[in-house]
Amino acid sequence: MSVTANADLVLEVFHAIERRDRARVLSLCQPDVEFLWPPSLPYSGGGEGTWAQTWLPLQPTPTEQRMDPRVVAASEHEVVVLWQQRGARRHGERLDTPVLGLYQVRDQKLARAQMFYFDPVTVADFLVRASPNGVNVANGESGVRGTTERRGCLGFRRPRRTVEKPDGIGRQVCSTTSKSLSLTIASAAMSLGSRPRWPREPNGSKAPK
Repeated sequence: MSVTANADLVLEVFHAIERRDRARVLSLCQPDVEFLWPPSLPYSGGGEGTWAQTWLPLQPTPTEQRMDPRVVAASEHEVVVLWQQRGARRHGERLDTPVLGLYQVRDQKLARAQMFYFDPVTVADFLVRASPNGVNVANGESGVRGTTERRGCLGFRRPRRTVEKPDGIGRQVCSTTSKSLSLTIASAAMSLGSRPRWPREPNGSKAPK
């Protein structure tokens, strides 16, 4: 695919998520699409629910559902998108924080997404206050074990397996057999020219491709 076509594909995934169009999201993703989240967040693959199970209850109106995706860089196989993670608690507290996402495209479909939150500590604290059971932000576990149904990556599909990468990034590898509703994609790298220059991890190594 061309650079423009890759960017259009990833943006369409975002727009389908904003519309809550599960069928469209599934049609734009590879059957084995994988989503990688910061390990401090409860939906990073530790078995305590998905991105959708976490955020859908906190996005009751179009204001919170809007992600405002903007393509920062693109190449023949990868797209970098800056987007907003939004949520609202019943008591009026709101969250609006930027996320940088690195998306890999294979055979005209989304194959991999890795998300880099600008302030994951604030996001985790917000989710603790929003959860009736509380969330242990150290390892992404809820305060009550065994009460969350596992529905897979983003909630769109049931996970085939969950692994922990050496750098501690939670990874969910998905299949497209689930009927549950959910959403999102995104995360990171800045670029100049046709290929992005990957941001450095805390240990000084380059972010994984």
